[in-house]
Amino acid sequence: ARLAPEVPFESTYGDPNIPNLQVTGLLPYHEGKDAISKAAVYLCTTRETFGIGTLEAMAAGVPVVGWAWGGQREIIEHRKTGWLCPPGDFGGLIEGIKWALQNRKRVGARARAAVKQHWTWAHRMRDYVTLYERLVEEKAQRQAGPTVSVVTACYNLAQYLPDTIASLQAQTMPNWECIIVDDASPDDTAEVAAALAAQDPRIKVVTNEQNLYLAGTLNSGIEAAKGRYILPLDADNMIEPWTLEVLARSLDEDRGVDIAYGACRFVLEDGITRDTSVSPDGVSSWPPEFSFRAQMQHKNQIPSTCMYRREAWERSGGYRRRCRTAEDAEYWTRVTSLGFVPKRVTSRPTLIYRQRDDSMSRVVPDWDWTAWFPWSRHMNLVPFGVEERPPARLNDGITWAVSSYEPAKIAVIIPVGPGHQGLVIDALDSLEAQTYRQWECIVVNDTGEPLTVPHPWVTVIDTLGQEGPGAARNAGIAASKAPLFVPLDADDFLQSDALELMIAVWERDGGVVYGQWWDDKADGISLWDPPEYDAKLLVTKGCIHAVTALYPKSAWAAVEGFDPTISHWEDWDFQIKLAHIGVCGTKVSEPLWTYRKLTGTRREANFAAFEQGKEA
Repeated sequence: ARLAPEVPFESTYGDPNIPNLQVTGLLPYHEGKDAISKAAVYLCTTRETFGIGTLEAMAAGVPVVGWAWGGQREIIEHRKTGWLCPPGDFGGLIEGIKWALQNRKRVGARARAAVKQHWTWAHRMRDYVTLYERLVEEKAQRQAGPTVSVVTACYNLAQYLPDTIASLQAQTMPNWECIIVDDASPDDTAEVAAALAAQDPRIKVVTNEQNLYLAGTLNSGIEAAKGRYILPLDADNMIEPWTLEVLARSLDEDRGVDIAYGACRFVLEDGITRDTSVSPDGVSSWPPEFSFRAQMQHKNQIPSTCMYRREAWERSGGYRRRCRTAEDAEYWTRVTSLGFVPKRVTSRPTLIYRQRDDSMSRVVPDWDWTAWFPWSRHMNLVPFGVEERPPARLNDGITWAVSSYEPAKIAVIIPVGPGHQGLVIDALDSLEAQTYRQWECIVVNDTGEPLTVPHPWVTVIDTLGQEGPGAARNAGIAASKAPLFVPLDADDFLQSDALELMIAVWERDGGVVYGQWWDDKADGISLWDPPEYDAKLLVTKGCIHAVTALYPKSAWAAVEGFDPTISHWEDWDFQIKLAHIGVCGTKVSEPLWTYRKLTGTRREANFAAFEQGKEA
């Protein structure tokens, strides 16, 4: 109101001493509705998730002006059905008010038409009916198949496989299928599995062309599974006769439980003799009742063999292939962080665990599978929806974080080219692991094929197919809403504090912010330390830093983005153009991301072209 003294304002709260502002105080609903319908412009700067007030104004033919956040961005089409500007841009807000006043009749008519076309109760109910019908159909399809899919990964364990299958065939619940996945095993797994499948139609065999390790093998089996519940079972372990019935019944009876398990019985390598070093009957006190806090403290609470709803696997994106061991601990941490609820539903043993000296869990050292979850170190970042609250004595009374609608400051742009579809999940996980939370993510699908990702916060846009990284990055940056951006190749991933470190330096120095990185090659990992910024080096030495850095979107626009016609070193060209307009860089002396050099990728072609250029 102070910025536009010639415009009269009316508000339920504010400073009554402002001459052109009439403060009404809180109004009853019918009076507020009447005031909105008679307004020339409806000014909405609240962070509503939906925006009922906005819809009421539009339905009354009143143009809406407000911040581009919350539900406003979904409802209003800028300069067509209303006006949106970046939060805090009061100059833009005044410009929008004046624009709306000048075009009130035309904009109001468009706004009312948009509400009638998309936002009536009839439209909403039709959407709900469509969703309900789809869910009913999906449920019917699930119930038509087996109740439980047991997925058994097998690598060099053929000698134990018959015992595992025999424990399945002894189940009191017969409605199961078993997917045996031969993980390119060099022993006679293929022959043993085929013989077992020939004897029981509930058994199917999937063969991996190459060794995918346990995480990839479990994913292969679950992809082929038809059951609504999944139970992973290692090829050297067994289950008690009541296991499937008890666990499936607990999931059927309690929709609030997503992961069901019982106790573990430990036996010696012969598969029969109980391990009395654990207890007289071999039954361990582990696993305990699930504790999210304990899980975050690197204490896995859930056995690898339990029964869970297929939705948990689908929603989480499955087991992570980067996990050569402890893939189950990482998986349970991920799905419980998403709000899926585990429960020890019985004190009876449901898993028979065979103790072997050469088992993977004993031979390969453990690793920090909590590292990809920032809330394991910063409890104030724990996602809303987990079961526990942080005790005041441990966490100073900090409560769980609930996502706000503060606008993103950084857009992470991830182009995905051919061959990188399976790698992008690590890049996305590394973004979800950031300690700095005001970001958005644009994945640009440049493969020419459909691309799906499990992360619901990702915006996926499609190119026409194989347009190249320069064009793909430009498309993603153009679609972003944040004032800053970080390009990240699909086969790389960020360190968890990367965005926090970069934006702190940018707020101090501006320009481009880059840093060190981990160079991950077949022969090991090493630290790559680029030089301090010197524009002269761009001409004499090539790229000063990698393309993964923090850039202002305004600078990208000023140089017209990456050159899409350049097949190699478009990032070098981009750095030169930025230096030409005075946008220079600041180095962070910390590793910010990991560069994975994979054979047969575009990077090898880039380096070959660079060397040929030097020879010429």
